[in-house]
Amino acid sequence: MKTSTLENLAKFFYDSGKVSFAVLVIGVIARKPFASSDLLWGSVLTLLFLFIAIIIDELKKERT
Repeated sequence: MKTSTLENLAKFFYDSGKVSFAVLVIGVIARKPFASSDLLWGSVLTLLFLFIAIIIDELKKERT
């Protein structure tokens, strides 16, 4: 893949991680009947997106 494509893909996953954090983690905390299982899944998804973004970012750095 081109470096610019990897950069855009990394930005996409970073942004997806931020959105999933806002919706799935902060949203769960803001609800009155607090569901810890929802908080766990939101945290896992957020970390997964950020982990993928970091891996792609490192691949991009290796190619330049």
